[in-house]
Amino acid sequence: MAPGVITTGGLGMTVAILRVPSCLTVDFNYLTALRNNRLIDYFEVRNANSEIAFYWRQMQGNQTINLNVNLVQTFSGSCIQKPHNAYPYYNNDAPVWIVSQ
Repeated sequence: MAPGVITTGGLGMTVAILRVPSCLTVDFNYLTALRNNRLIDYFEVRNANSEIAFYWRQMQGNQTINLNVNLVQTFSGSCIQKPHNAYPYYNNDAPVWIVSQ
């Protein structure tokens, strides 16, 4: 699937990678609540808590998911943040869309 293409057919497992800004930290209780409320199927925090991977077992091709993610500010000042992205789980070389802030 080419970047930027939205399909009307179903997608298998989908992953979205949120890169946490450098001045914020992960709120694990909030992530657990997202999973318990079935807004996500699974999550993992990796790379020294600088990335959160959200997983959905299946999605409709035209489905949009909006998540508010609670992060905790650890210090004031400017933050550095890398871009977020999402893609079908087995095809991370061809992101379906890029998530912007």
